Amino acid sequence: AGVGHGYLAPIGWMFLVLALAQIMVVLGWGDLFPWSVPALISGAAGPSVARLGWHSYLLVVLAGLVGIVAVVHWWREADQVR
Repeated sequence: AGVGHGYLAPIGWMFLVLALAQIMVVLGWGDLFPWSVPALISGAAGPSVARLGWHSYLLVVLAGLVGIVAVVHWWREADQVR
């Protein structure tokens, strides 16, 4: 939202990541894509939850931390005048 200065860019990003998450699950790489892990845990993506290992949970945590750090950096360094 900060980079796009509105709400359309985050919504577009959400749809892109959702589509990529589905593709990764179909290709069998869902456990390596952090945005696929919640669907695999809940069973919404099928019975492949047995393939989830510690690396899947670690990738979710790392993606969250990277997102938090990026937002804080944006808030501190970006020109907020616009």
